[in-house]
Amino acid sequence: MSITKHIRSIGIELEGTWHHEPDNLKGDGSVRHTRGAGDYDGEVASDPFTSRSSWPVWVKQNYPNGSNQSCGLHVHMKPDADVKIGMLMDEEFQSTLLQGLESYGERNGLKRWDIWANRISGGHEYCRREWRAELSGSRVNRYLQVNFSSYELHGTVEFRLLPMFPDSDAAVGAITEMLRIVDEYLESSTNKPTATFTETMVENTSPEVIQCA
Repeated sequence: MSITKHIRSIGIELEGTWHHEPDNLKGDGSVRHTRGAGDYDGEVASDPFTSRSSWPVWVKQNYPNGSNQSCGLHVHMKPDADVKIGMLMDEEFQSTLLQGLESYGERNGLKRWDIWANRISGGHEYCRREWRAELSGSRVNRYLQVNFSSYELHGTVEFRLLPMFPDSDAAVGAITEMLRIVDEYLESSTNKPTATFTETMVENTSPEVIQCA
């Protein structure tokens, strides 16, 4: 089973406030001023999903009752082959992803929503529009729109571009669109020489990790 043709699994993190304490709730210092009396705020993270029908159910069952501009919807994607991590490390990918999401925002009336615009433009302090393709070492930065900080531990790429939407249906729609953009980019890259992507991964891994691998 897989999520898409090229994406083996995904994990999802939801930030916000809940009227009833959800399972696996964790505090998150980036989530600010969302809690009312008796409410719970922070983050809930899913286990990895390998079925394309299971993750939307989890999102709808665990979606918070409220959120604001400090809250993000983070998606971790694991391709079905390590070399495809190298494909996503190409700076061309970030441009493709941003263009695709900007187009999605225009089609769905999100362009004038300031929370959406702030995330896509990289104006959010925990979602910066900066390209660093490091897999390990001191320069790895997880607070970028696309980052590889979870690669060593989980073999995934983290996408922090999406805000928390007013409802779970909108969130599922945006995640679905982002999966489509990533999958189509990987499909278009499969005809390129794989050695190029392997070299990119080696170049962006610290010497200590290469030595121990």
